[in-house]
Amino acid sequence: MGNIVKAFLIVAVILLVSLVLGMYQIQNDHDIQVDLIYFAEPIEMSVARFGMAFFFGGVLVGIGLCVLICVVLGFEVAAARREASKLTKELKKLRERNLKETT
Repeated sequence: MGNIVKAFLIVAVILLVSLVLGMYQIQNDHDIQVDLIYFAEPIEMSVARFGMAFFFGGVLVGIGLCVLICVVLGFEVAAARREASKLTKELKKLRERNLKETT
C-alpha cells in the first residue's frame, strides 16, 4: 500500500512540475539576446528556455554535489568501521589480559 502512495505522489509531483513549466513556456515565448561567455556572438533564445536551462543545470549540479557528498561520507563510514573494529579487537585483548591477571 505504501509503495502505491509513493508512486502516486511521484507521478503527481512530476505532472505538477510539468504543468508549471508548460505554463511558463507558453507565457514567456518571446526571444531575447543572451551573451554567453563561451560564445563569440550572442545567441537568441526564449526567456522560458533560458530559465529552464539554468534551472535544470542547477538541478544537475545539486545532484552531482549530493552524489559527491555521499561518496565522501561512504569513505568516512568505512574508515570509522575499520577504526571501530580495530578498537574492538584491542578492547577484547585488554579484557582477556585483565582476566588472566586476576586469576
